[in-house]
Amino acid sequence: MAEPSYEELKAKVAELEKKGAGRRTGALEFRVGEKGGVSVYGLGRFPVTLYYEQWIRLLDATQELRDGAVQAPPDLRTDTRTLPDSPPAFQTDRSPLLSLY
Repeated sequence: MAEPSYEELKAKVAELEKKGAGRRTGALEFRVGEKGGVSVYGLGRFPVTLYYEQWIRLLDATQELRDGAVQAPPDLRTDTRTLPDSPPAFQTDRSPLLSLY
């Protein structure tokens, strides 16, 4: 098997950079991992991964979280990025196990 030429490698790097540039759109992305945890990408530098029961507990506490955020604005730090208008994408590494909506 012949090694790729400099031009082929350069083209491959450009292609990979183009693919990687589109990932950081600020949109939320959900993925189901091998162990069944659902990870949310796009909230910060690292993904947030929770299991089904943890998502249910968190979603059940949504109103309480919203009320607390409204009552304590001076104590809360805000993110200066704008949120996208598009709904989050749900991707799985295997068949979909659950839907968060």
